[in-house]
Amino acid sequence: MYRKQKRGLELARRTLIYTIMVLTVCILAFILIFHTLGYQLNLKTQTVEQRALVQYDSRPQGARVFVDGTELGKTHIKGMLPEGQHQFSMRLDGYDEWRKVVEVKAGTLTWLSYARLVPSERVVSSVKEFSSLASVRFSPNWRFMLGVMQATDAPKIVWGDLRDSDKPKFNEVTLDTSVVAGYGGQSTAHALKIVEWDSGNRYAILKHTYVVEGQGEKVQWLKVDRENKTVVDIAKVIGLELREVRFLGESGNELYILQSSGELRRADLNAATISAPLISHVQSFSVYGTDYITYVGTNGTSKLQLAGIWRKDWTEPVVVRRQTEAEASTPLMIKFSRYDNKDVLVVGVGSTVTLHTGAALDGSSSSAAKLLSRVKSITVGEQLAELDLSGTGRFVLMRTGAGFMSYDIERQSMSHDTALPTGTVLDWLDDYHVWSVEGGKLVMREFDGANQSTMLEASEGFDASLSHDGDWLYAFRRADNGTVTMSRLRMTIKR
Repeated sequence: MYRKQKRGLELARRTLIYTIMVLTVCILAFILIFHTLGYQLNLKTQTVEQRALVQYDSRPQGARVFVDGTELGKTHIKGMLPEGQHQFSMRLDGYDEWRKVVEVKAGTLTWLSYARLVPSERVVSSVKEFSSLASVRFSPNWRFMLGVMQATDAPKIVWGDLRDSDKPKFNEVTLDTSVVAGYGGQSTAHALKIVEWDSGNRYAILKHTYVVEGQGEKVQWLKVDRENKTVVDIAKVIGLELREVRFLGESGNELYILQSSGELRRADLNAATISAPLISHVQSFSVYGTDYITYVGTNGTSKLQLAGIWRKDWTEPVVVRRQTEAEASTPLMIKFSRYDNKDVLVVGVGSTVTLHTGAALDGSSSSAAKLLSRVKSITVGEQLAELDLSGTGRFVLMRTGAGFMSYDIERQSMSHDTALPTGTVLDWLDDYHVWSVEGGKLVMREFDGANQSTMLEASEGFDASLSHDGDWLYAFRRADNGTVTMSRLRMTIKR
């Protein structure tokens, strides 16, 4: 009897312990989930509040983070904040203070991980001086550059290898005049324009414009090779008169070509073949990856423009927007990208931008309706001069004659207007920063115009770029005697 009672007490004791353990685990899991969702106890009001999670980072790391004047810690960190507008700043010795006012929402994650700190002392050094240089374009991975030389006696380009920041290499190449037309006294007014690099950072397309006496202006499309320094006349291989050419992938041989007649086709330089027309009555187009083409054209019977999208396995394109008679004098613009596994399509005309976002298109043109059904209209106040998307597809950049503004797709928020001098060219420096040349200086800003910094001397008409490791900022400056100097500013302080 005694042993049974003892065993019963032991069983009850174990059951109680296990019950307490299970309840403790459940309570801890509940608290953890509760905290992860941003809920916290406000000791002042004795109420439970859902807060916003903010993730902080900077380049370089180690910056002290301040929120509403209170130090939080050093990057890379995260923290919870009550819903509402807050003043954020990041400080690191030797760098300008980074500041921003951001409104955060309860139950959301806000990334302030893009702060690119600028050295307080701008240390600028010369990389290379060129006796003549007309234009420059950096490769997509920031490791190479291509420059077009100003030369009337022979077509010249210069390749730059910037993979080793301490020992950059430059190679000047005279293009074969048996391929590049019009040299040897046959024509005048030669001009070479760098159209684009391929995604593999090896090939580039050049547009060669020249004047032949008695025949007027001629256009030649050339493919140049960084590795073997050869040049190919694209139109001669294909056998068509071309209006535009773009790479398809990184082989350097597959292209999308737009005929002067307005027919868009695929071409293979190796096989010297072209496809049947993919789209007709095209005026201009752009390529996203290898799958998507956005274009502006007409229906063939009207002068009014239309904007459309086409995917490589569709039998026909999808028209997204048509101009009205009232819009006939304003250009129609269209851009496509992807963000967070969703398609992003923006169309601009007049002072209105229409944003379409949705699930990835599944391969049929009819499924485009899934994308186009999700619409947001944005009014910019003035006539739109330029429309662009950031590299990640997150930001819509809208340029007017007076300045620019941006729309953040993730936060669904519009920035304030940022004024720019008339005629200023604006371009992306990375996924969060834009650059421009103003008053002979390169100016860097964030996507919404915040944290503006004047960096180094620069001249209009040349590209600018960060180095692939982000330690340097490259720019070009033309002197009064015509020489062009490639300069760089150190973005990280050696410690």
